[in-house]
Amino acid sequence: LRFEKNACKNADAVASLCRKQTEEMEKHYGCGRARPINCGIDTKFFSPKKKNVSKAKMGLEDYNTVVLACGRMSVAHKGFEVLLEIADSLPKGAVLVVNGKVQENLKQTMKKNMIATTTKKEDLPYLYSAADVFVHPSRYEGFGLATCEAMACGTPAVAYDTGAAGELIGKNLGGALVSDVRDTGGFVVAAIKLVNDGDLA
Repeated sequence: LRFEKNACKNADAVASLCRKQTEEMEKHYGCGRARPINCGIDTKFFSPKKKNVSKAKMGLEDYNTVVLACGRMSVAHKGFEVLLEIADSLPKGAVLVVNGKVQENLKQTMKKNMIATTTKKEDLPYLYSAADVFVHPSRYEGFGLATCEAMACGTPAVAYDTGAAGELIGKNLGGALVSDVRDTGGFVVAAIKLVNDGDLA
């Protein structure tokens, strides 16, 4: 903390990843000079693909509904237990795909309608496009690139209001934003609402 405060104090310019991080830097470091420079993605690469083609390419064609989560999984930081509750609430014929590093102890707690996988970068647009809903229950993010990538592929996202999620999703645009990172139930309800309402999604 001391090094970060000192860096903010002595830097000629300070950049953050999003508005929320700018506010945090001002609150914790007293750094009122920071300005956000949002992370960017290649929207020619991360772009919508045909759903039926994407589901077949990713081996998900047997499922009526695909819910996707991406990233390194943990309980405290990434909200893995929220994914377990979402899986418990999914309708028959739905699957929750967890793409990324899942520790063995967490894999053992996964429900029967969950799949752990890792995907090559070149296949990510197809994985995002195969999903009907993207869920990102991370309780802290600097930015939240996976949410941005999913939305660029045309998939609505549900996220806690951390990092840039509030700038990406907006109010009733692009998905659902859950304001309180402790509100597990609210997150699950928001996700299942999108799962069950294709027109809303």
